[in-house]
Amino acid sequence: MPNASPQGLSAVVLAGGFGTRIRHLTGTVPKPLAQVNGKPFLHWIFKSLKAQQIREVYLLTHYEAEQIEAYARSERSSDFEIACIRESSPAGTGGSVLDFLVQHPNISSPFLILNGDSMLVDYDLAVAVECMGADYSGAIFGVEMQDASRYGTLTFNKQYTLTAFQEKTPGAGVINSGVYLFRPESLMQSDSKTRPLSMEQDIIPSLLEKGMKIKIIPEISPFIDIGTEASLGESGDFIKLHFENN
Repeated sequence: MPNASPQGLSAVVLAGGFGTRIRHLTGTVPKPLAQVNGKPFLHWIFKSLKAQQIREVYLLTHYEAEQIEAYARSERSSDFEIACIRESSPAGTGGSVLDFLVQHPNISSPFLILNGDSMLVDYDLAVAVECMGADYSGAIFGVEMQDASRYGTLTFNKQYTLTAFQEKTPGAGVINSGVYLFRPESLMQSDSKTRPLSMEQDIIPSLLEKGMKIKIIPEISPFIDIGTEASLGESGDFIKLHFENN
C-alpha cells in the first residue's frame, strides 16, 4: 500500500484481543465481529473510517483471525483496501504495532491507530494533523466524560501536552478514546524487545521518558466501546443514533 496524504491517512486497527469480558456473550466470535445493530462492529468502524476519507486499512489480528480475515474480504472494495496481519503470538496493543512497523516501514506518517472495540464519531483528522505540527510525535484523541471511573484519565498541561496516564478514579475527566495519530519513526524509538507491550502502559510512557511530546485533542464527539457487557448492550442505540440515517 502506498503512502497516504493527511486527507487520506493509513489506519491500523488493533483486532487481536481475546475479548474475555464479553466472551460469555460472543462465544468464539472475536470481539470486533460482535453483532451491533445487525452487523459486525467492524462494519461500523470501517464506515467511520470511510467518512474520514481513509482508504488504506491494516487489521492486526490474533484470536480467531480466520473469522476476521474472512469478514475483511467481504468489506474490501476498489477504493477501500484492507490488509490483515496475523500475530503468531499475542504481542499486546503496543507490541503488535511495533512488529507491524518493522514489516511496513513505508506506512504514511503520521498514521492512525485505533482499537477494534471502540469508536469515536466525527473526529477531524485534518485538524489533528495540524495540531501535531512538527513538534509532536503523536496525538491522542481524548473524550470528556462526567464519570471516567471505568477508563482512567489523561493528564496534560495548558498546551494540551500529555504528562501522564492516571489510574481509574471516580469523577469527571478526559479519557483515552483508543484513537491515536503517531509518526512511525517516533514509535520505533520505543525499541523494547519484550512482548507483550501495551500502548498505554509501556509504549507511550517510554516515549514521554525520552522527552517526546504527545498532543491531547479533547473531543466532544460521541464515543462508544464494546469492552463490557453493559457497553455492548448500549452500542446498538449508539449506532442507530449516529449511523442509521447516514
